[in-house]
Amino acid sequence: MKKPKIRKRNQKIGNPPAALRIKQNQNARGGFRLTDFQLRVFEATLKIPFGELRTYRWIAKRIGAPKAIRAVGSALRKNPYPFIIPCHRVVKSNGEIGQYSQGQEIKKQLIEFEKRLKNRGLRRVTKEK
Repeated sequence: MKKPKIRKRNQKIGNPPAALRIKQNQNARGGFRLTDFQLRVFEATLKIPFGELRTYRWIAKRIGAPKAIRAVGSALRKNPYPFIIPCHRVVKSNGEIGQYSQGQEIKKQLIEFEKRLKNRGLRRVTKEK
């Protein structure tokens, strides 16, 4: 019987999206090593529109692992770029805010800030000639 191919942990799989060009094997200077699961979670999180919220369950379903809700939370907790990869836009299914690497108060403030900006409409400023 033929042995199934098993991927090694942290094996690079394809190229992450342009917004997620995180060097996976950058440990010479103490960089980050991300798993395929973490990259999929971060990629799905990047797709949450500005000023909107999604649940951990939504992320889990989006990446094709609907029972991995807690694992999604663990992956987001290890987010190396919390202001670039908007993990503050992910909340619990029951409406509670959930945890955030920078603290729950910062998470609440970021959510409110984005809502206010979205409701106002971002105005583009151009110079007059």
